[in-house]
Amino acid sequence: MREVAKEPSTLPITQQLLAYMSEREELMQSYLQLMDLIQRDIAGKNTPALEEHSRVEESLVQRIEALQKVISSIIHEFSPDDPTVRQTEEHFRLLCAQALGKNRENRQNLQREMGSVRKDLDRLRRLRARTGKTFSEPHTRYIDVEG
Repeated sequence: MREVAKEPSTLPITQQLLAYMSEREELMQSYLQLMDLIQRDIAGKNTPALEEHSRVEESLVQRIEALQKVISSIIHEFSPDDPTVRQTEEHFRLLCAQALGKNRENRQNLQREMGSVRKDLDRLRRLRARTGKTFSEPHTRYIDVEG
């Protein structure tokens, strides 16, 4: 009796690979959404949110990199010739290109914002040097109304 060849997408390794690729794609979608939030926070000068989003970004990138290592290893080891794998990989490349574009745009916006902050600090330093005043809280003057 002759064995019937299975379709590539029904092989267990191909199914596992597609599951990893799907998870990686979902993480990249989350990363793209995060890039939009970062863009909004840069425009709104929301430093605490930017700090938190930076931590989330680092975590997402680490998870994507870990999945990529697994995926690359499976592809290198088994070379699944499956059209779904090729399409998924191509779609991921497009998502990566979008992420790089958004990341580049955010970096430029942040650099502009930082330049603006540096100019403001320089103006404050020059004002301080001219007036000799330090920037501290105003002293409260208590008035005894009861007498």
